[in-house]
Amino acid sequence: MEQSSESFKRKKGLLKNACVVTRTDRVKLRTLAVSLREELKPQGVREEFVFEKLILDISRLGKLYAYETKHLLDENRLHNIDDRMDRFLRFKKAVQKDISDGYKRLEDLKEARFDAS
Repeated sequence: MEQSSESFKRKKGLLKNACVVTRTDRVKLRTLAVSLREELKPQGVREEFVFEKLILDISRLGKLYAYETKHLLDENRLHNIDDRMDRFLRFKKAVQKDISDGYKRLEDLKEARFDAS
């Protein structure tokens, strides 16, 4: 049975209770994707794949920022903060690296495409 995106909730992981993705969030992400597509102009299957992963990573980073604001900065939840903060910072760093690597990979693919022409 397929769940609608409105009722989908993560069951595991750091972001399982992070935030609910609203219609506004989806519109902002779609707008960002359109703007980035216009700027980066991915062509072909490989560039498109890297571009889509980049958009997902950017979305994930947005959820991390929401999690940081909602959960890590709440003074009532400061017990066990060290473990949660450590996991959060490692995950955030990994996502930021994925975004940076995605941009570089897309630029490398575009450069190879232009060199081949």
